[in-house]
Amino acid sequence: MLKTLVQLFITILFSCSAAHAQQTDTTFINKDSIERAVDEFLKMIDSAEAPKSYFQVGVGIGNNQFSLKNVALNSQQSSFNLSINPTISYVHKSGFGITYNNYISLGNGSSEIIQHSITPSFDYQNNEDVQFGFSFTRYFGRKTSSNYSTPYKNDLFSYFTFTGTKYQPSISVGYSTGSFTETFFLPLLNRKDTITIGVKDFSFIPSVKREFTIKGLGKKDYFYVQPSFMSIFAASRYEVQPSDRLFLNRPRIAQRIRNDFSSNTKFNLQSLGLNLDASWYIGKFYINPQVYFDYYLLSSIDKLNMLYTVQTGFIF
Repeated sequence: MLKTLVQLFITILFSCSAAHAQQTDTTFINKDSIERAVDEFLKMIDSAEAPKSYFQVGVGIGNNQFSLKNVALNSQQSSFNLSINPTISYVHKSGFGITYNNYISLGNGSSEIIQHSITPSFDYQNNEDVQFGFSFTRYFGRKTSSNYSTPYKNDLFSYFTFTGTKYQPSISVGYSTGSFTETFFLPLLNRKDTITIGVKDFSFIPSVKREFTIKGLGKKDYFYVQPSFMSIFAASRYEVQPSDRLFLNRPRIAQRIRNDFSSNTKFNLQSLGLNLDASWYIGKFYINPQVYFDYYLLSSIDKLNMLYTVQTGFIF
């Protein structure tokens, strides 16, 4: 419709120019020239709507304590206490961005900063048929075991989505590493010892999603809804290293401790998930509730868990 109106307008201009020129000579109107003029004009309009750089400042509250991107890590949570997550990020129009997150636990009737993270990322979303991106999250915080903090220090995450259809298939891959320390009592030596537990986790998440954009209540707002169904394939490894010098002279005891605390989980289908992501944009303000239902396939208890968060802030 827009192209037709622009073409009609330019045709009138060409006709006026031709009528003026016919006072002295005959002028032929070239339709190909009109088409090229229309295409150039529309290209100029599209360039005005190109991606722009922006800042985002917000805060979230919920029981999601591990990662803002990697669902496979969140599904491993053993505690679901509330936490507050202040966020500040900058995204360049090229797709590169950096995000800072803080995790403040509200467990046990008090607040406590348990960890924070920095996430450089890249997202390519300038194509109508495909989107892809990757991010690297570095966690900082306590090194001892905690129900409220993640044991991971590094989280590499990537995704690829085919957006050319109504139902959009996607593949996500995550690889996370980290370590934490535990102090325990060793009856054989009648003393305490500190061990370091190394953690490695690999996840592969195929999913399918559907996007809806709904007109808002006013002239400057709209709703965005994205339900997605996913299956989580994962493998994990826990490696234990006793740190007490006494074990240097007792290799059999050290090996026994390694065998008791070390464990491996083979790569297999671990859980099925349903993620509901909704956003309400009002000018530069937004509110973004998310709910994730996870059905764990490898356990006879605590099969169904729910993770949720509500984020709000400004984009400018």
